[in-house]
Amino acid sequence: MLLLVSLLLAQTSPAPAAGVTPLAAAATDAVIRNSGSTNAAGYTIVLHPDGTAELRQNGATVAKTVAKTQAARLFDALRAMGRLDALPIGHCMRSASFGSTTTVTYAGHTSGDLGCGAGDPNVTTLATAVAAIANQLGATTFGARYRRPL
Repeated sequence: MLLLVSLLLAQTSPAPAAGVTPLAAAATDAVIRNSGSTNAAGYTIVLHPDGTAELRQNGATVAKTVAKTQAARLFDALRAMGRLDALPIGHCMRSASFGSTTTVTYAGHTSGDLGCGAGDPNVTTLATAVAAIANQLGATTFGARYRRPL
């Protein structure tokens, strides 16, 4: 039975694309994920407390750096918030073609979609910091034909 469950899990777990190394994150790192959508590219950012980061988008991973003050602002907010999965984030309607979700994982806990937490000051602070970091790193949700070079 255990073997069957293991085989089923292995089949449902997406394997990295050929030649793509999975991004590794330590417990002290923040991982920002934008799911992308049918019409938009997603991205993953692994941000280290010192401001260094890896950005994966459109199948490529590049090392980048965020301003130390911006990284410190995000990590200070993350430590102050505690468990991200306890933030008051509701569910919101998203377009199947244009809707995407953005989450943050830190210290083993993942937030809900930061776009669905309007009104809560902690969620607003986190969403603002995440958007600033994505912008500084040049992450974009434009499709591959619109993407800027990494």
